[in-house]
Amino acid sequence: MKFASLLNSSTSLSSLYADARAGNVLSAYMFVCEDSALLDEAVALFIAYRIAQNGQFTEKVADRVMRNGYVDVRLFPEGDKVKVDDVDRLVADVYYTPVELDKKFYIINNAHTANDASQNKLLKTLEEAPSSACIILKCEKTTNILPTIKSRCQRVELTPYSYEQLKEILLRYYQENDQFNFVLSVSGGFPGIAISAIEDKSKYAMFQIVRETLLYMKTSKDLLHYSAKWLAQKTRVKELLDNVERFMTDLVFLDAKEGSLIRLKSNVKDLLTLKSMGYTGEVALKILPRIAESKQKLEFNASVIAVIDSALYSILEVKAKCRK
Repeated sequence: MKFASLLNSSTSLSSLYADARAGNVLSAYMFVCEDSALLDEAVALFIAYRIAQNGQFTEKVADRVMRNGYVDVRLFPEGDKVKVDDVDRLVADVYYTPVELDKKFYIINNAHTANDASQNKLLKTLEEAPSSACIILKCEKTTNILPTIKSRCQRVELTPYSYEQLKEILLRYYQENDQFNFVLSVSGGFPGIAISAIEDKSKYAMFQIVRETLLYMKTSKDLLHYSAKWLAQKTRVKELLDNVERFMTDLVFLDAKEGSLIRLKSNVKDLLTLKSMGYTGEVALKILPRIAESKQKLEFNASVIAVIDSALYSILEVKAKCRK
């Protein structure tokens, strides 16, 4: 486990883990965090505190939980998204007596992907779960979770670390460089997201493509060149659009003199240059919904090249109109 010491020192988790050590576990929990790696370890530690004897070897038990090494710790769904069939399997199993432990744990990964039909199927079980069962929903977000489901689970929200805290954590394992500073800026304060971005150098490359596009795509004559650059990354266009959003959001904060809210702290010089080029807060605010629209088109399987051309053209168009 990479984050055990961080999780154990978390004030938002201390009372929950204390309850688990004391054997006081409810029938349903909803763990919420956009950092899936941190979320996995937080849930594994919670279960480990409940089942580890006398609190010993907790991390080893948590590792076993993460390896799916307990008969009575069941993982759902079978695929990436929660479907009705997954809930049916859980419901059919929940009333059976535990085999290995004194309590059965049902972990529903990606619970935020469950549609209304799946959630409604689960609702009665959450209301009437046997004392031998604990159902844990893991969500990156809760916007798609029905209010009736939310009301029947104890919510456990993992909060991000500050820029300074995260930097201190990462410097224990990594050297500070341009990629390191980029990772700090885009991780949202979550160590799992940061480490993933450090270990996958292509994420920084995607950021650099967007940085270059915004700094050097000045007229429609440049559009074809940068459209080709984006098209070469056609499987990662959403990631490119995410990076445009990061720049635009920080330009809004820069214009509003809200420096503490800027996430691309190592790129403030670039932000100032972009502002001088006409990317004011007003322009950025008008570009943001255009980028959101482009991302939505991608979700509905629109032509990738059409999405790219539309997004890049809209950036130039908005900037030009606001100058007039």
